[in-house]
Amino acid sequence: MPLESNREFESKKSTRLSPHEMNVLVEVQGEINADLVIQLPEFKPAPIMANYHDYSYYVFEKDLPETKKFKDTFLRSVRGIEDKKLIIEEAVRYILNEISWVGTEVTKNIGDIITSGRGSCTSKSLLMAYLLSEAGLRTYKVIGYAKNVSIEDCKALQSRNMAYKRSSHYQNNLFNLPLDPADKPIEEDVGHEWVAIELDGEVVYVDPTTGLLSVTAEESEIFRSAYKTSFPLGGIDNIEEKYAPYQDLDFKEPVFRMKVKVSGPVPENQHSLQSVSVEGPNGDLHDELIINGFENIRK
Repeated sequence: MPLESNREFESKKSTRLSPHEMNVLVEVQGEINADLVIQLPEFKPAPIMANYHDYSYYVFEKDLPETKKFKDTFLRSVRGIEDKKLIIEEAVRYILNEISWVGTEVTKNIGDIITSGRGSCTSKSLLMAYLLSEAGLRTYKVIGYAKNVSIEDCKALQSRNMAYKRSSHYQNNLFNLPLDPADKPIEEDVGHEWVAIELDGEVVYVDPTTGLLSVTAEESEIFRSAYKTSFPLGGIDNIEEKYAPYQDLDFKEPVFRMKVKVSGPVPENQHSLQSVSVEGPNGDLHDELIINGFENIRK
């Protein structure tokens, strides 16, 4: 490698490169290993919404009487509250009290889920994101895995998630499951969905299934140690995933990362990745995943 070229490569190793800058570097250096930084999909309510856990879809009609009543009751409860973290806490309590958890959805119609008061982690997360977006907060969907850990010493969570634990024999566990064995690898843990909120220069995570909310040090540590993001991707030309993308959560910006190998040009105009498609009633559904850049550049 020529000296000037090597200096240029070394100067970029500790910076975040745009798709254009990465293309220039690959043209000079050849194949590059990097961490691909991807924007979490922002929550945007639509009549039909994709569910990537089982490649189905939800019917989300926000003008239905039951959906409007659900939203309006929550908004009345937070009227006059200016502290956004208090609004998020109230949303957690509201979802936990109004929608009890079921492992398998009986219906994929959000109106029927509200009426029945029973929903999976996916529908509870959709409703949580909807309420918070209606309250003026920017929310994102997070898909991944979570370990079933002991929460015996986390008093804030113990109190908040009693609605979920009421009928459980395992009230000291994050999920309604026995800790056996306690050290399962991440691939064998709970496939899960939760919500991220962009708030005052940080990212707050909330799990409307268990009540976990990263506003206390104890709860933030559970998110850091037990939760991993793993959004499915369809891939794009010239980028190869090197490892399964079980990545730590980012508490500074709403992104996730994947270790990739870049061997040729990547999209520059829209900076978007092809996501996994779900077949809806009127065509494919997908979330646009935006490339934020490339970090940890290496040969």
